[in-house]
Amino acid sequence: MIRTALTIFTGFCLFQLHAQKLVTYTPPEGTDAAPEFRVEVNGEEIFVYNTRIAAFTTFSFEGMADIKVTFLSPVYHFDIRPESREIKAELLGDQISFSLEEPANISLEVNRNIKRPLFIFAGPLETDVPEKGDEKVIFFEAGKVHTPGEVIIESDQTVYIEGGAIVRGHFMASQGKNITIRGRGILDNSRYGKGEYRPIEINRCENVLIQGIILTESRHWSC
Repeated sequence: MIRTALTIFTGFCLFQLHAQKLVTYTPPEGTDAAPEFRVEVNGEEIFVYNTRIAAFTTFSFEGMADIKVTFLSPVYHFDIRPESREIKAELLGDQISFSLEEPANISLEVNRNIKRPLFIFAGPLETDVPEKGDEKVIFFEAGKVHTPGEVIIESDQTVYIEGGAIVRGHFMASQGKNITIRGRGILDNSRYGKGEYRPIEINRCENVLIQGIILTESRHWSC
């Protein structure tokens, strides 16, 4: 009996550890929240950002992500795209529930409103996060709205936007090599006029990696 009890308890602990592999990101104070969506992942409410054309939320996980989306009006129809993922969901009242077993970028469209979707950016857990004090790293830390304007990226440099950071500006690299732009934060182009600046502009460069960040409010080609 003791052996059986220990086996059950150990199995339960391993399950709990597996279920806790979820990383969420707290936005800077005063960030505009979407008015019509509420999102929970594994029982934890996460922030939903508001933009001109969509609401979106973001988190990182490994294992299983049980997602509940509450829409603050009656729901009579919904679509989860891309449909090729064949995500099975349930509707109970105004709440849509489904699970992800692997990272995915998906769009939830409620009541056939394709002009106001909820984007869910469910990324993998980060690895090899760069050091904040590294002279080769331009580091934008979480919990802040950064307004650097134009950021010039040189060869062998990394730009890292930490999850929960918002950068209002644009990135430029020209004739460089070995350049990385990554993280889980947001590059926001809203301070510029239409056609003024791309969020990211790469000219005649070699070996460039852009990974994991979110681009919002672009008034131009995004990259």
